[in-house]
Amino acid sequence: TGSTDRDIAQAAVTITRKGHAVDFTSITAYQWWESEDKTDLDASAIDLLQRDNCEEQGTLLQELRWGSPDAAPYSLSDGLEMRWMAGISAFSSSKDTIAYNEYRSAAIQYLGLPFSYAQYETAELDDIGVGSFARATFMIRKTVDLEFGLRYDYEHKAADLGRYSSPALTASSSTAADNDFNRLSPYNTVTWHLAE
Repeated sequence: TGSTDRDIAQAAVTITRKGHAVDFTSITAYQWWESEDKTDLDASAIDLLQRDNCEEQGTLLQELRWGSPDAAPYSLSDGLEMRWMAGISAFSSSKDTIAYNEYRSAAIQYLGLPFSYAQYETAELDDIGVGSFARATFMIRKTVDLEFGLRYDYEHKAADLGRYSSPALTASSSTAADNDFNRLSPYNTVTWHLAE
């Protein structure tokens, strides 16, 4: 037997301003969740060994976008129009985990252990990222669309991992690491409209 208890909450706010030449959109979102899982590891009728896993994470996202009005693309020449969009985004995420395998009180009787015993694993994960993007669409005689875009993303990840037991029968250990990642992503498409 086992169980899972999970709670989640999320809120998002979108603000849009329509202008004659430029539209602006701001998106702010936050998500939080936590879960607790219990698993019967020995898979028997006796309560010998149980695993508990508790996790909690919160993530904040912010995005700002500017672009040409949807209903009013720029006219570059006869039969050639252009739409564009550019923006920036950022996020921050933090996650904590603690999991442990517990030799329960029945293990004293059936496995000959002198006392109850638990092995713990912990993790603290932090993640931040920023990105910028731009896209331009050229519409030729309302038949062919040529779209060109570019996005740059940067992300920093950090992790603190630990392991210990209670009572302290084994040596505890910990590891801390972090790394940076970045990526430049082009985006190009050609669209042919068979009809309006």
